[in-house]
Amino acid sequence: MKVKPTDVNYPKDPLSELEKYKNRLLEEDRPEEQRSSMDIYSEKPIEQTVVQLKRTESVSPVLKKLLATEHSVSTKPLEIIGSDVVGGLFDRKRFLAERIKETETFVQERRLMHENFNKDISVDIADLEKIIPTISDREELREFKINLNLMKMEKRKEGDLFWRDMVTLRSQLRELKEQFEMESKISKLFSDLDV
Repeated sequence: MKVKPTDVNYPKDPLSELEKYKNRLLEEDRPEEQRSSMDIYSEKPIEQTVVQLKRTESVSPVLKKLLATEHSVSTKPLEIIGSDVVGGLFDRKRFLAERIKETETFVQERRLMHENFNKDISVDIADLEKIIPTISDREELREFKINLNLMKMEKRKEGDLFWRDMVTLRSQLRELKEQFEMESKISKLFSDLDV
């Protein structure tokens, strides 16, 4: 069986024919008033304008460095140090007593560090709050307010970290004291047997 070639007339540009057909249908659906107003708008060319905004950066290099370190390294609370002690009964009691003293020292040092930090940051915040009302330049005022907010944020973060550390140290201290008390009671029972 042989297939005969047939000539079929296709439009050269089918997309343009479809668009013409679509436009004809749309024109028939529109009322006469709308068509005239839409034709007016369609005749005007659309203009594109490019507006370039000049961006000034008023963040000081110190702030940039502070923000970079803030985002890169987050402060972490203290890690719990294991309290397991291996050795004889009387050695365990001695080691636990030493660990209790160390942990109490850590609590005092952390409290002192927190107080010193709060004193320093409070003085800096008070100085900035005195300076801010005297500033008239908007960019400089913005920079000082950013500095003030960053200092307040640091103070809040230190307070949060301080309480986390204190909870961790106190729970560790409580565990050590409980273990020391248990070891003391056990050592009293066996003290008579020790030769």
